[in-house]
Parts: sequence; C-alpha cells; structure tokens
Amino acid sequence: MILRSSCQLKKMILYGGQMTLSDNALLNILSITPHLRSLTLDTGLGYSAISTDELFKALIYRPGTSTSTTLIPQLRALKIDYIRLHPQNTQPKLPDPDIVSAMVTSRRNIQIPDSSISISSASNNHCTPLESFKLHLVHPPERMNDVIEWGDTIKPRLRALESEGLTLVLKTECRYT
Repeated sequence: MILRSSCQLKKMILYGGQMTLSDNALLNILSITPHLRSLTLDTGLGYSAISTDELFKALIYRPGTSTSTTLIPQLRALKIDYIRLHPQNTQPKLPDPDIVSAMVTSRRNIQIPDSSISISSASNNHCTPLESFKLHLVHPPERMNDVIEWGDTIKPRLRALESEGLTLVLKTECRYT
C-alpha cells in the first residue's frame, strides 16, 4: 500500500500487544519509507519480535553512504515503548547496549554538509541527525537485575549525547502482568 500510494510518509506509529510483525518485515517497510522522520514502536503489553539487535544494527548510520542506502535517512525521533520481558532469563533478551549505543551515536553525529543549510532544507538530499531517542522498558520483578545491569551499561554513553542536545528518555518500570 505504501508503494502503490507513492506517499512520502513522515511519521509512523506501530501499536499492538499482539504485534506479529517480524524484524525483517519491519525492516522491509522501513526501507520503502525514506522520508520518515518519526518512528514509534509501541508493543503494548506483549513482547514483539521487532525490537531486536537486527533492527538497531540496520539503523546505524555509516558515514559516506548515500541517502538511498541508509535506512530512514531523515529519522529525527525514535521511540520504543514497552519492550515486555518475560520472567525467564533466556527469551527475549534486551537489545545489546553496545549496538543501541552505536546506533544512537551514529545517528546523532550525522553532519549536515553545509552549516548554512538548515536541517529542514537539507533533509531532502542528506541524512539528518537524530534529535530524540526514547526507550521505555517494562519488566517483571524477576528480570530487575538484568535491566539494572543493562541500564548501568548504556545510560552513561547516551547521557553524553544528551549533554550535546539529544532529547533522551530512558525509563524502566517494574510491573507484574
């Protein structure tokens, strides 16, 4: 439907506690939405297979690549809500903090070629820097130690980007479901 309509989708919000979209299907959708500026993934109260290391790896910006080969080159805001963890320590696992940090850092540090060009006018031909990253983890009490360790690893890295202007929200919540 996105391809047929030839629309230039700027904002996408995917909801659903029973979201059955795989990370590969999501990556396929994102590959045909190069004008997307805001992406929200809200998995509701159920775990979704879309918030994986593969998603974060695919979103890493590699300097020197063209906008046609960069996934969502104009992404400015990324929000992921309710990555629901199961009580078992095996599945699903938290996203690798090194990969998440690399993605956010790479997206935040995108340089616009000419400093006299505004982000809005440059966005049609260039990759734009990430302005906002929000991640909300909901976990049962049995996974609290995993989440604390994950947060202790990633928070200092991302807080440095926050001091450089990135809007950053990292929230964990302990809840019985």
